[in-house]
Amino acid sequence: MKTRIIMTGTTGMLGQNLLFEILRQYPFSQLEVIALGRSTTEQTLHQRMRAILASDTFAALRLSWADIEHLLAQVIHCIESDFGANACGLAPADRKMLSACETDWFFHVAGLTDLRATLAAEDAVKRVNVAGTKHVLELASSLHLREFAYVGTAYACGGKTGPVAASSTSHGPFRNAYEQSKLTAELLVRGFSERTAVKCRYFRPSTICGCLDGERRGIASKFE
Repeated sequence: MKTRIIMTGTTGMLGQNLLFEILRQYPFSQLEVIALGRSTTEQTLHQRMRAILASDTFAALRLSWADIEHLLAQVIHCIESDFGANACGLAPADRKMLSACETDWFFHVAGLTDLRATLAAEDAVKRVNVAGTKHVLELASSLHLREFAYVGTAYACGGKTGPVAASSTSHGPFRNAYEQSKLTAELLVRGFSERTAVKCRYFRPSTICGCLDGERRGIASKFE
């Protein structure tokens, strides 16, 4: 039986490197990855994924073009989604496909990092990080899901000083809307776990500077 993984944020720096590790640890024949994301005005989501697989980020896998085409045809399935819409705006056929069998992991990596103290930035982080996570959880609630993983940030602790327990959610004061939006989103996930009894994991990375593994250490396709 294949391991089935659903991911958001696969086109971002952290999501790309997470996908890299997944592809490295699982035989392709035993893996199904469903990438949820959006096209741009220049590229479809499928084209964006092909460019990522061909980039230096994945040099350690030594993929050939034949490998990349195989991955995109048989292993990685790109599904257009809109995290600003209910249940991520998935087409009925896509939702039916996702709910047809059990998903081992749902990684919610997508998010917006904007530390500016402007009304536009505050609106954007609330829309993407809070409302977007709410819509992702609506989708997750309709699936046969074993585990859900939420990628938050150490900055959700705000200006709190001293030791911070991994389970602590009593933080602040917040220095910007981004910090507060990420804690609010994490609390939504914790509520989802309590309601559904789905096992959830929470990750709070700090500053991400690229991958430390592989032949070219520290390589990053983009900086966020």
